[in-house]
Amino acid sequence: PAVPSPARRGSHDGDSDKPGATVAAEQPPDMTPVAIRGADEIIAAVNISTRDLDVQHDAVTVALMAHVHARSRDFFQASLMFEELTKETRGALNKADETRADVQDGGATIVHSFLRIAQASRRRRNGAALLAAAE
Repeated sequence: PAVPSPARRGSHDGDSDKPGATVAAEQPPDMTPVAIRGADEIIAAVNISTRDLDVQHDAVTVALMAHVHARSRDFFQASLMFEELTKETRGALNKADETRADVQDGGATIVHSFLRIAQASRRRRNGAALLAAAE
């Protein structure tokens, strides 16, 4: 029994299983066997492909560097703005704390004043009542 050749294994013409049947090897239309092409042609094709890849690599590198430069510039501008806003916010919070302390001190002073007024009023009424009782 004959063993089908690799070229005949993939064919579907029905005669591929018969001994002695020959079928041409199927190849994509743009590919030619290496034996037909010379080594110089292959090296030239590889060199052209390498140059094309180098050009594309350089273009991608330049684009990435420009993008990184723009993004880093934006980042540092935003960072400076953030620092300025942080300083302003801290100043506003400190001012609010001072105002709160002043209001609390003022409130305590006002309450103390009202208590002294009430105490003075009671003393005056008590003094008047004592004078009236003494007469």
